[in-house]
Amino acid sequence: DVFRFFIPRTDVIYYRPLGMQFIFFLFQKLFYFIGIDPLPFRMATFLIHIVNGYLVYRILSFIHKNEKVGMFSAVLYISAAVHFTIFYWAATIAFAMAPFFYFGAFLFFLEKKNKLSLSFFILGLFTNELLITFPAIIFTWSLLQNKKQLKETLWFWVIFACYVGARFILFKPPTTGSYAVEYAPLQILLNFRDYVLWSFNFPEEIHNQFVNWFMLNPVFVKEFFPYIASFGLTLLGFFVLMVVGISHSLYAKDKIMYLKYGVFGVIWFVGTLAPVLFFSNHAFSYYLAIPLLGMFITLFAGLSELMKKNSRLAYGIISVFCLVWIIASYQSIRFNTFIHWAPRRALLSFETLQRLRWEVSQPNRGSALHVPGGDEYIWALSDQHGVQVFFNDPTLKTIYDK
Repeated sequence: DVFRFFIPRTDVIYYRPLGMQFIFFLFQKLFYFIGIDPLPFRMATFLIHIVNGYLVYRILSFIHKNEKVGMFSAVLYISAAVHFTIFYWAATIAFAMAPFFYFGAFLFFLEKKNKLSLSFFILGLFTNELLITFPAIIFTWSLLQNKKQLKETLWFWVIFACYVGARFILFKPPTTGSYAVEYAPLQILLNFRDYVLWSFNFPEEIHNQFVNWFMLNPVFVKEFFPYIASFGLTLLGFFVLMVVGISHSLYAKDKIMYLKYGVFGVIWFVGTLAPVLFFSNHAFSYYLAIPLLGMFITLFAGLSELMKKNSRLAYGIISVFCLVWIIASYQSIRFNTFIHWAPRRALLSFETLQRLRWEVSQPNRGSALHVPGGDEYIWALSDQHGVQVFFNDPTLKTIYDK
């Protein structure tokens, strides 16, 4: 019953009927005809990701009134290492779909197509709970750029209130285990530090390598120095560009406008990231798929004017930064391929299911299959679901070694 997908569950904190249950339902029907094949799913994820890049191009071009800014931003967004997980772990397709609805809703709001914007917002809420920050973002934009649009945010707030009331009062989600809420200011700042570093293509592992607030494990730095150097160069390059852009914008005729753009970008980054900063035990780089756009808005706040006046120099500097960014992203993805849980579990899942197929071909209904592995295999095969889906038999049971 498809309708049941939209009833919030109280045993999980997320609510993604379109981003999980419904899309998996559609692919399950497709696999019924073509067999289990991850290629269509991966192609869909990749296509959504490319469309998201196009939306970044449209938004940045609109805000900064410069298509070159939009092009550079799209390249940076598409190539960012924070998107690594969505191509290995099917369950995170909701984090490819969420930016589509978020960016689409914001673009339509910019273009004053409010009905389309509201429609995308509502669909987005059924796709990924991170859309709850959207009313605050458009309210901030209207406050800074066009106060006449403030009244247009009313219906977004109404939908927001209904969503929050239903999700957190009628169907209260759990806040224990990996979703335990952390209120300690120091821990929240540490979480924010990690997300900032991940934004610059540092791998997720970096948060395990700090011996104090700012000092990394010397052994880790020594062993992986080429990687650390490329990540650090990206971070340094960003701040150099920021200084250049700010320095130039201070003498620009419309410096207040550029200042507002910069402030809005910071608010976007922090505001869209805020809901996940309180989860210390559930922090992942794919949560940056939406906040990343704010970083680019701020980056180009001052640079866009420089690009108009001294295009050759500006384009040269930004092109070098893009190259450094892509190299760092490649290094991060390469590093993750060896140590990240997503590719490791993807390989475990593939090898285990292929072995079971070779051993039993088609198991009898209600039979139990033994998997010689513990917790890592349970995660890789989603406990009972992996084998059941692979053999298209919900009566099968998987027994793991504990």
